Amino acid sequence: MMLKDDSRDVVLKKLPSGLHRMEVRDLDSVNSLLEGIEQADGLASTLEEIELSRCAIERFPLEIFPNLKRIDFFECSNLKSLTATEEIQEESSSCPNLTELLLMDCSNLKSLPEHIGSHPSLVKLEIDYCGELELFPKGGLPSKLESLAIVDCGKLKIKVIDGIDNNYEGDEETLLLLPSTLTCLGITGLRSLESLNYKGLVHLRELIIRSCRNLQSIPDCMQDLLPSLVKLVIDGCPKLEPFLEGGLPSQLKSLKINGCHGAIAGLMKRDFRTMPDNEVESIPEETLLPSSLTHLEIWHLNNVKYLELHHLTSLNELSIVNCPNLRCIAKERLSSSLFLFVSDLVVLC
Repeated sequence: MMLKDDSRDVVLKKLPSGLHRMEVRDLDSVNSLLEGIEQADGLASTLEEIELSRCAIERFPLEIFPNLKRIDFFECSNLKSLTATEEIQEESSSCPNLTELLLMDCSNLKSLPEHIGSHPSLVKLEIDYCGELELFPKGGLPSKLESLAIVDCGKLKIKVIDGIDNNYEGDEETLLLLPSTLTCLGITGLRSLESLNYKGLVHLRELIIRSCRNLQSIPDCMQDLLPSLVKLVIDGCPKLEPFLEGGLPSQLKSLKINGCHGAIAGLMKRDFRTMPDNEVESIPEETLLPSSLTHLEIWHLNNVKYLELHHLTSLNELSIVNCPNLRCIAKERLSSSLFLFVSDLVVLC
């Protein structure tokens, strides 16, 4: 069922029972909608998916939906809480079957419910463009969480993200512990982040870190710590120190590292590791790139003139952007079906 209020003057008093999915857009009278849901015979118990877009609501009572599995909030700029009252913030019985929660562009949301870490079924959590969000619950993240994405939440006070509790001595409010069940982790624009530790995340398949300009350290030995990783993107982290000396995961299929001057050196053979990326003139076959790669992007290596990628026999997509001095890519043993994108003139040799 979809409800849309173009006139911004709708009052809802009776709703059909037995609905499993509800989509609500541009509604000023959300309180009336919630009253209608509570009054409809068993409706709150049958709803499994709810999507709210551009709705004027300050509090949304998750606790009245015992069988809700997914809820999405889009551009609900007045939203401040996911519970009906402050007291319910502390309760752990709210919405026990929730598996997916998406919050996008909810500009007044400052915190998540304290009990969110005890949700037994939550496997996907995505929080995008919630500019006032400052803290994650002290109880941490759900123990079965598989996918976590945080995008451009500029006030979020997280300095350390850790896969295990290493007796962190700083303010607990600046620490975010990750459950070992994670398979996808995406962090974008987290200005306070200084350290990411993925020890214990043996099931992680995708790691995407973008525009974390104060991120300084992530562990070496990625090959050993992240044996399941197939996609790695690290973009716009200029303070990041080298971390690739121990090699990349052997199952890795997609790789992009850009805007991380110190980290680039770790991809070169040992003789190059002390050189800044803008002095490297070639990327030889003896690099640490795993032969499993199917997708590779190379950006902003100003002095690179020659690429040897002979060992990347599985490669089917190669992108080269802003490498103005690159003139030759050794084509021997590369796939005949390789899709090649270059922003400058390059020849196969």
